[in-house]
Amino acid sequence: MGYYWPTMMADAIDYARKCKACQVHADFIHQPSEFLHPTVASWPFEAWGMDIVGPITPPSSRGHRFILAITDYFSKRAEVVPLAEVKTSNVISFLKHHVIYRFGLPRRIIHDNGPQFASHAFYRFCDKHRIQNIASTPYKPGSERVGRGIQQNNHQTPQEVCLLQQTRLEREARRVFMGVPYYSPNSYREHTILSSIRE
Repeated sequence: MGYYWPTMMADAIDYARKCKACQVHADFIHQPSEFLHPTVASWPFEAWGMDIVGPITPPSSRGHRFILAITDYFSKRAEVVPLAEVKTSNVISFLKHHVIYRFGLPRRIIHDNGPQFASHAFYRFCDKHRIQNIASTPYKPGSERVGRGIQQNNHQTPQEVCLLQQTRLEREARRVFMGVPYYSPNSYREHTILSSIRE
């Protein structure tokens, strides 16, 4: 049994143009190409890329509007935490509890030039622990955005998930960054992953 839909292409384009989440949060795919700047890690947990996603609207029920994500360059393991505001003290606490205490001291942390990472307190923290603090080039971000690759593999950003599902940011952010598919909300795999990273 077949069907005939002569305006299918036009209808699909019109539908995509009216999708608010797609228009606000989708990546701009017509950017000019640029040279690759690979960051090579020789062993797990040697180099981490850190990024801040947000502000996300609407905020979660607990007032969280940002997601702080860090990803290991070798294993692509992502650690995320939702935050109401991103301060240097939050970043340092996140590094201590989610990276250093669990995986040991990293050799390098690559990040953008945000004020949380450019502060004297963050530089002192990295110097104290002998962590090489690398800021990506202004107006050429990308080296720290390993988390974006994980999001693209899952075909959803945290903003799109929260806007479309209207659920709690805390749960959905971890699901998107960990790459857990949405079609298995009660699966053993998702339960195991989420229970292992709960606060």
